Amino acid sequence: MNKDTYLCFIDFSKAFDSVDHTMLFHKLLSIGIRGNMYRAIKATYSKLQAAVRLNDQLTDWFAVEAGVRQGDNLAPTLFTLFIDDLVPEINSLGLGIDIGNECLSCLLYADDIVLLSDSCEGLQTQINRLSEWSKTWNLKVNTDKTKVMHVRKASKAESEFRFYFNDMVLEIVPKYRYLGLVITNHLDFKESVDELVSAGSRSLGSLTSKYYEMDGMDYATYTKVFCSTVSTIIEYASGVWGCKRYDSLERLQYRAIRTFLGVGMAILYRL
Repeated sequence: MNKDTYLCFIDFSKAFDSVDHTMLFHKLLSIGIRGNMYRAIKATYSKLQAAVRLNDQLTDWFAVEAGVRQGDNLAPTLFTLFIDDLVPEINSLGLGIDIGNECLSCLLYADDIVLLSDSCEGLQTQINRLSEWSKTWNLKVNTDKTKVMHVRKASKAESEFRFYFNDMVLEIVPKYRYLGLVITNHLDFKESVDELVSAGSRSLGSLTSKYYEMDGMDYATYTKVFCSTVSTIIEYASGVWGCKRYDSLERLQYRAIRTFLGVGMAILYRL
């Protein structure tokens, strides 16, 4: 990490419930969705009505003109299509961070959005553009939950630059949980790894109980169950944090090996 990076974690207020249906239809057409697929989606979201039941009373029916259907398998895809044009909007500014031959300005996973820049002024410009975009498409940003992070070497002081979303000052935080992973301003992932090890340890405890309950398992079965129940937990996002050795992770795996071999830790180390 030789260069400072500035991140803004965007939080939309009720993102999935705020998708305007008319605007959604417009965006579907603009990306080339037509024919039966377009008609089916439009029929699903046209002329919707709802009412609220409280005890035995039912309110008058009212029109529902925004929001994708909760629990619908298509809803996440429709939301992604609705906000997908934000990426080229931010990229067009050319204010991201250089990774190889690419300039990375925006991370987008459903409604979890991160803006990235190598300068304070660049990030503020990106935030301003996102503000304009969100107004155009009737999406509201929750400024209380939208945070900024200054990623830097531990020896460097935090930036004193004040970031704004419209007229609201955004808080600069030392860490932020993004997609289940705690990201810190010094890119230290120990807290995240410890959380994964804790969850993996509980899963290994269940596996160990089942192992003794069955009077053991053959190697193929044990490793298959371990990989499907424990490894899937402790290896989460390992592509991000896996370049460093973590002793707590090693101890958990030694514990799994020790259980199968039926030996103590001292013997295992001698092996």
